[in-house]
Amino acid sequence: MRVLLTSFPAVAHVLALRPLGVALVARGHDVALLSAPSAAPLLPPGVRHVVAGPDLDDLLALPRPEAERPDGLPIDVGHFFGGLRVTATLDAAWEALGSWRADLVVAEGLDGLGPVLAAAWDVPLELVSLGPVCMADVDADIRSTVLATGLPFATPDRRLDPWPAALRPPGWEAPGPLTPVRAELALPDAGSVPVAVPAYGGPVVLVTLGTLFLDGPTLAGVVDAVTAGGARAVVALPPTLDTLDVARPDRVALRPFGPLGPVLERIDAVVCHAGAATVLAAVIHGRPLVVVPQGADHHVNAAGVVAGEVGIRVDAADGADAIAAATTAVVGTAYRERAAATARTIAATPGWEDRLA
Repeated sequence: MRVLLTSFPAVAHVLALRPLGVALVARGHDVALLSAPSAAPLLPPGVRHVVAGPDLDDLLALPRPEAERPDGLPIDVGHFFGGLRVTATLDAAWEALGSWRADLVVAEGLDGLGPVLAAAWDVPLELVSLGPVCMADVDADIRSTVLATGLPFATPDRRLDPWPAALRPPGWEAPGPLTPVRAELALPDAGSVPVAVPAYGGPVVLVTLGTLFLDGPTLAGVVDAVTAGGARAVVALPPTLDTLDVARPDRVALRPFGPLGPVLERIDAVVCHAGAATVLAAVIHGRPLVVVPQGADHHVNAAGVVAGEVGIRVDAADGADAIAAATTAVVGTAYRERAAATARTIAATPGWEDRLA
């Protein structure tokens, strides 16, 4: 079977499809992923890259409203992932695909292009959720903005959802029936990069603010808050940084952007931005969180972390003392036990290979 995976050109969006791609290739299917050039390093072996459309930076450079919705998402979230994404990419997608035609299209939940291709080919469509940001109103906005361009838009035959039900925010509404699937680390192997843990005592905390919405001083401020509370910090640097100026370097170990699996086995808690991939990685390993939302879907994910009682939300404006206090709190018994229970529920959920047709 020929399967086309389609993803919005951002790291977490591409990674959401990677475990499924691995499972499809293992079954012997002909699998391709259609996304912008930046997706290339994130594809698993055996998945062909169909390069089409502008990258994230180019899409962000296009004129857009700057207001926010009450949940913290951009006011034009439907247009950005729907009409804008599709009209900027569709012609290039047809050219790149050429005569190749899929028997099945699988799109990550915020990609408006996959449903258009599935409708044009008249083939089944499946969606892979990207966390609770894939809610009913966002789904409807993406659909309506694409339909407004005059293009067809397929209704999914199935929605695969690796996000744990316990971490859905209060009031969250599913865009349609969901098929639960076990969450997996998209990049499980750190390869040759050793996991360095600082000496001294105190809990060991992974600190990451993802790949967007941050700069060196912002990340350093969070790290300094964590170490001020007595913890040691393992810091995952974004691709834009190769060093960090921190107040207590002897309590900090820096590592390049990459897989977090081996790191999560060595730490006690995670302090992060509440990005979907990072939250999932933490709870897969049963690690409690302190979430400091920066933008995008972070506020929505943070609400789920709090609702699931696996972590504490701290706003950046609350200051270093609040981050330090929250870090101390989450390494306590209650949060650790709840995170461990969530990890057991995830482990008992059917995996991607079980959900293949």
